[in-house]
This record gives sequence, structure tokens and C-alpha cells, in this order.
Amino acid sequence: MDQSSKNMKKRLDTLCGIAFFLASFSGKVQYLPLTPLTPVAILFSLLCYLAGYSLWLASSFFSPDQLPKIESWYGFASFKEQCSYAAFLGIIGSLITLASLAFPPLSMLAVWTFFASNTFWSISEYHKYKNPSEDTTYSASAQKSFVYYALSVTLIGFISAASLTLIIFFPPLVIPMGVFSMTLNTAATITALTYWYDYTFGNHHESKSVETEDVSTLSPAVFEIERLPKNNPSKEPHHLSSLFHSPKSDKLIPEDQTFSCLSSR
Repeated sequence: MDQSSKNMKKRLDTLCGIAFFLASFSGKVQYLPLTPLTPVAILFSLLCYLAGYSLWLASSFFSPDQLPKIESWYGFASFKEQCSYAAFLGIIGSLITLASLAFPPLSMLAVWTFFASNTFWSISEYHKYKNPSEDTTYSASAQKSFVYYALSVTLIGFISAASLTLIIFFPPLVIPMGVFSMTLNTAATITALTYWYDYTFGNHHESKSVETEDVSTLSPAVFEIERLPKNNPSKEPHHLSSLFHSPKSDKLIPEDQTFSCLSSR
């Protein structure tokens, strides 16, 4: 990737991060007793999410070309393509959420679309971890933390989407499911922020190698990792997020959405 493409990607990533931050911050207004400002804040937040995902999609086209690891399940597409799928689904989710302002039942479709977006994002980050690019600033340990962050964010999206779906089909569950999902989401949010902090501020060294114990700790609950022979060292061994609101029909936008485009390490 030439220098002009790198500069363009950096600018798009910066704008993307700003858009997601503004969306997350303004979205919090819906929980404040400021009734006259709430509709404006919600609309502004959704438009910022739409802009953020659009900028992420544009940024993905400036990612370096790299052959996918097709022999592995996560290599069905390149990292660049997987990011573009995630961003495109995020755009669709944002548009559906905007439409749900007029037709609230669409909110269920919106949260599942955001969950699908985050799923593609998590896969892309794991793909990058197992099949790093030639970027000289790449750090395997930092990428590992970011994979865990992405998985935590995706889990939050799933909990919120599943809770909202159950509440829509079984209204008597609104109180217990609200408490249950809020508890789980709080724990998952703390976990996500912990890994994000480690990724952003941790002492990571530039390296493309992944120690055996690092890979094994990443695999049991989520991924099946191939065992590599010791005499053949692997060259295997970045986008805050879809923290959806507690599932109530009057909360139409996510609490936080992924700063996915910030994953440029």
C-alpha cells in the first residue's frame, strides 16, 4: 500500500472514530430526563452511527491487500473484505434503526443486524491475528487483546438482541429479562473495556509471532486452533461499540457502537 493510501486510510479512521464517539455520547441523552432534547439527540446519534459505518466501509477499501487463509474456517474472505461486510451490515442496521423510529417493531431486526456486523468484525480481527499483514507496526499481543475486545462487544450485542426478541414475543418477561440482560451486559462491558484499555495503553512490542500458550488461551471457548509442530514456528501470531441498550421498546438506539475503524495497528 502506497503512502497516499496509508494517509487516506488514517484520515478516514480518525473521522470514523470521531463519528462513533459522538454517536455514543449523544445516545446517552436518551437516559436523561431531558424530554425536549431526547428525540433530537437520538436522531443525531443514529446519523453519527450511519456516518461512522460509512467511513469504516470507505476505510476498508484502503486496507492492504492480503490473501485470505483459505484452509482455515475464518479465511472465507480476506481481512479487507470481512471488514467491508461488517461495515456494510452496520450501515444497514443504522438505516433500519432510523426506520424503527416510525415503526418500532423494526428495532428487533436492527439489533440482530448489528450483531451480524459485529460477528463479521470479530472474525476479521481473529483472521488478522492468525494471518497478520506485513505491517511493521503489528503487535501480536496487542491484536490478541483486540480480538478479546471484539468478542466481548459481540457478546454484548447478542445478549441485547436475544433479550429484546424474548421481550417482544413474551411481554411478561420484560422485567426479569431487563434485569438479567443488564447484569450480563454490565459484566461484558467491563470485560470489553479492560481488553480495550490493554490494547490501547498496554506495553505491547512489535511482533508477528504468537506463542503457543497465547494461542491456546484464545481457542477453547470460541475458536478451534490448529496445533502447529514445534519445528515449524508459525508466522501467525485492530474498530468503543455495539453495546446495545437494555431491551426496552422505547430505547431505539444502541448505547455504544464499536469504534471498529480505530483498529489500525
